[in-house]
Amino acid sequence: MIGAAWKWVRSQPLALGLSVLLHVVIGALLILGTSLHGANIHDMPGRGNEHQPIQAVVVNAADYKAAEDSLKKAQEARDAHASHLKAEAEQAEKARRKAERELAQLKKQRQSTASDVASQQKKLQDQSQQLQNLKAQADKMAQERKAYQDKIAKLKAQAEQAQKAQAAEKARLEKAKKAAEAARKAQVQAQAQAEQEQEIKKARGSWVAAIIRKVSSNWIRPPNTPQGLDCYVNITLLPSGDVVGAKMGQCNGNSVVIQSIITAVNKASPLPTPEDPQAFSRQLTFEFVPGQ
Repeated sequence: MIGAAWKWVRSQPLALGLSVLLHVVIGALLILGTSLHGANIHDMPGRGNEHQPIQAVVVNAADYKAAEDSLKKAQEARDAHASHLKAEAEQAEKARRKAERELAQLKKQRQSTASDVASQQKKLQDQSQQLQNLKAQADKMAQERKAYQDKIAKLKAQAEQAQKAQAAEKARLEKAKKAAEAARKAQVQAQAQAEQEQEIKKARGSWVAAIIRKVSSNWIRPPNTPQGLDCYVNITLLPSGDVVGAKMGQCNGNSVVIQSIITAVNKASPLPTPEDPQAFSRQLTFEFVPGQ
């Protein structure tokens, strides 16, 4: 309250001057009254120094009236100022209370705002933690997914390798099977061919023996034929058995013997044909040994 009054006094220099003037006038009147009613007892007649003259103070009524009016005006001004000051003090008090209420409301709002901010911060922290947790889960899922994809890729590569190996093994088995089948066929064919050649050889042997018998039946032994005659005769035949050519190969007989054998071959034409046509040969060499 004193601070507010002092602030008001500093802002009202005219009121301060009037207050000082009022106090000065009151002081002068008090001094004047003391001079009129309180004269020194030593200065009264018959008392003290009788040789000193009596001094009288004359007061001007107009000055007194003016001072009284000034005092009254000052009093009125002071009362008005006091009333004004009281009104301002009341307004200041009202303003202070209002400010206190507003301050309390602002404080309450600030507390509420602080609480809301704290709640929002807590909420944001919770959301941030949730986001971190979700990110961690997402990273973990991404790692697991990558590991799963790598595993799938590895299994796929292994499956492809196994499939290639299986295909290669299948191709190898197929090739081996074909080779075995070809070998079996070749063996069967070779065996059949061998059997066929054996049959042909047997049939040719029988055919050659029949030719030798017929040539021997048509041969006239010349005189002086050496013992142990052994000659190889080369003949050319037609499928019908007709001899179209005959000549002697190696022979231990003389020219007469050789010619007799050639004559016997031509005389025996047509020669016997083989029972198996495959045993026929256009060029044929047989051994001629008499007596066999």
